[in-house]
Amino acid sequence: MYLPLAFLFLSLYLFRITLGLFVSSGLLRYGPAFENTAWSSLFLLAPLGCVYYPLSILPDWLQILAKALPLVYVFEEVRSILLNNSVNYSNIVSALMLNFVYFVSAVVIFYLAFSGAREKGTLVNVGE
Repeated sequence: MYLPLAFLFLSLYLFRITLGLFVSSGLLRYGPAFENTAWSSLFLLAPLGCVYYPLSILPDWLQILAKALPLVYVFEEVRSILLNNSVNYSNIVSALMLNFVYFVSAVVIFYLAFSGAREKGTLVNVGE
């Protein structure tokens, strides 16, 4: 029962790194003006990621959007493990596959933002 939870926590860790890369890319590209968007993205992801409640509570049209996030699969599976003592490995695989796709795209976007900032010379101006 502990191994599936370890994979779910790994998935959460990968999502956190991916989100950090996306936010860093936005900061490199748009500068300090992107900070408001970076902070608000966390507050937008919590309800859509079904962190506090199950997916079935969301309206149908929001369920479609929420299923594009790996957080939904992670938290739904954690609820299933803790409440029902059963493991659905398809949720774990779905979360890891979505994380992999988002992570690769985040690395590419970060590389493009970093090289663009380096060419423009704005890396020196980023910061407090």
